[in-house]
Order: sequence, then C-alpha cells, then structure tokens
Amino acid sequence: MPLSSQAGSAIAADVASPLAERFAALRELFDPGSIRRLGALGVGRGWHCLEVGGGGGSIAAWLSERVGPRGRVVVTDIRTQSLEQLRYANLEVLQHNVVTDPLPEGEFDLVHARLLLGHLPEREVILKRMVAALKPGAWLLDEEFDGLSLHVAAGRAPATLCSSAAEIVPMSKVAVPSLRKNTRKSRTAASRAVVSQ
Repeated sequence: MPLSSQAGSAIAADVASPLAERFAALRELFDPGSIRRLGALGVGRGWHCLEVGGGGGSIAAWLSERVGPRGRVVVTDIRTQSLEQLRYANLEVLQHNVVTDPLPEGEFDLVHARLLLGHLPEREVILKRMVAALKPGAWLLDEEFDGLSLHVAAGRAPATLCSSAAEIVPMSKVAVPSLRKNTRKSRTAASRAVVSQ
C-alpha cells in the first residue's frame, strides 16, 4: 500500500535540510521491505501500533492509513520535528527517549522499530520495554542491519557475539520462534513475540 499524497507531502515538506534528506534516503532504501513485512504480519484496520524511533515518519504514516480511524498509532522519537508534520486523527506523536523513558505496557498489537537498537548500547533494556508494550499474542518487528554476518562471511569472526533476543528477554515472558543465527548475508528479520501473562 503506497503512501497517500498527504503523507508524501508532509514527509517531503522540508527536503532542503540535511536531516530531511537523510530521512528521504532511508525511506527510499528501506520502506518497501518494511511495508512488505508489516503487510505480511497482517497489520490492518483497528490495530494499535507503536513505532519506536519514528524518524521521518514514513512508516508511522503508512501505519496510520493502514489501521484506519478505529486504529491507533503512537510514534516516538527523541526529535519529533519531522513527525509533527504528519496529520492523522489516529496518530499520536511523543517526544521520547527510548533509553530513559518508559513505554506504555500491554497496549499494542504491533511494536515496530527500524535501525534503532544496533547503535544504542542500552539495546537490552530497550528490547525489554518494547516487548512489555505488546498485548498478549502481539507482534514485535525490529529491523536491524546485520553487520556481524559481514564479518563472519569475510572470515573475521568478532571476539564476542551479541546476545540473542532469547537471552535478553526471559523466555517465560516471550517466545521468539523464528529467531536463529544467520551467518550468510546481511538481512532484517521479523520475529513474533508471544507474550504470556
């Protein structure tokens, strides 16, 4: 589902700034894959979605259109200038530091983040917060660049490997059935997080 002209106009309103140019490049590179994965998860009318680190707002705009008037989208970022340009009745923009500020718990059918955890040392705390924001049986889609695979493929294994999501979040709270190591190529992955109460 392509963005409407309203979403495209709002996002492109300030293309002269370097930040807007960066967001436009990220949108062009990554939105098609993100939208394909979100669509495959079944995101639809009436869903309540949380976009963490919403950046330029292109995915928040797509989610707002997708969930419709009975749905809800909350988009957070530490800098909200680009997000504040979006105008949807079902969209709430929050200035939020994902490292220090809590997220609402147990409220969302979907929590999405893209290229967020990879550059934050507090990724384990952030991942726990994102999982806690999910309703039981809800989806967590975290799309990160897999630079580790590039090192392994080049024959330069790093000294230590990152913790898996299964180690970060206690399995009594979350099951991540499709999580597995991939050392062949760079990729993003969607994993269903099933939260038990």
